[in-house]
Amino acid sequence: MKALVVIGHPAPNSFNHALAARIVTAWEQLGAKVVVRDLAVETFDPRLTPEEARGAPTTDPLVRRHIADLASADLLAVVHPVMWGMPPAILKGWIDRVFALNVAYGFPQGTAKGPTRLACCPCARP
Repeated sequence: MKALVVIGHPAPNSFNHALAARIVTAWEQLGAKVVVRDLAVETFDPRLTPEEARGAPTTDPLVRRHIADLASADLLAVVHPVMWGMPPAILKGWIDRVFALNVAYGFPQGTAKGPTRLACCPCARP
């Protein structure tokens, strides 16, 4: 079992980091191989490129690694504070860039249907 923990808080001694550490410990005790992605430590760039905003695959190697981690995860925890009723910008940008077209969702060709979940998306697995 593979697990992904994403931390969206800038302070390493935050309550969010303590929660993430507990999640990692619990999942490892259950036998999961856990990958931790601390967006602040990695200096993840939350800004969509003009190409990504139009649905083109990213060329950013860090974003590609995050996409691969998400696609292979059986478990996902996203730990972040709520700021002004929303997640921090770095986490919102992570979602925008990693839950990308043809990664987490797609549009059926030749139909007027809305987006569909893709099989590689953990939320689409049975």
